[in-house]
Amino acid sequence: DGQFNQGDVYGRFLAKETLKKGEKHVFTFSWDGKSLIRELKVEFNAADPLAGLNKIKSASQAGPVSVEASFSPGMSFSEAVKVANALSVVDSHRIKINGCKPGNLFYRAFLPLEAWRDRSERLQQPLELYLSSTGNHKLIVIDEDWSVSGNDPKLTEREIEFAKVSSYPKTDTCFIYLPDSNVKLGVIFDAMRQLGGDIRNWYIYVGK
Repeated sequence: DGQFNQGDVYGRFLAKETLKKGEKHVFTFSWDGKSLIRELKVEFNAADPLAGLNKIKSASQAGPVSVEASFSPGMSFSEAVKVANALSVVDSHRIKINGCKPGNLFYRAFLPLEAWRDRSERLQQPLELYLSSTGNHKLIVIDEDWSVSGNDPKLTEREIEFAKVSSYPKTDTCFIYLPDSNVKLGVIFDAMRQLGGDIRNWYIYVGK
């Protein structure tokens, strides 16, 4: 249950005995029905963000844990970024940060690559959602025109209504741009619900 770099495992486990060519062997794999990675649900809040980290640390002392880490709507984006940075440090084979509750955000949504701001650096064009402090959010799609000369398409942005997102070529990714880092996560969650659709990957930036 987890991803491992090839360098960590290649050649690490070797056979104790070399089987002779042509011999038949029967292998039986069994499970004791008890040994499991324990699951833990944690919701971080602005009042005491360290409480969630301490809960994870305490649980991991007894063995590996799989953590569903979510964020309180009352947290600001800047506060969530600090927690996300901490989770990126502890995320490991012993403490696996696996997802979040429905309607919330996986911690890596707060840690996008700055290079992705440049549309020409993306492998595909996600939806772009611009949040406004007045509630007049703007949804942008990026049209790709491959009929132009050269190896890269011509990119043209186009604003669409939330209700028409299903007519846009299917994508499972959305970039959210905030007016400032003090925006509460509850505002972001509300916009995500309004957008609907089949978005699985969310990444959040401040400013354009």
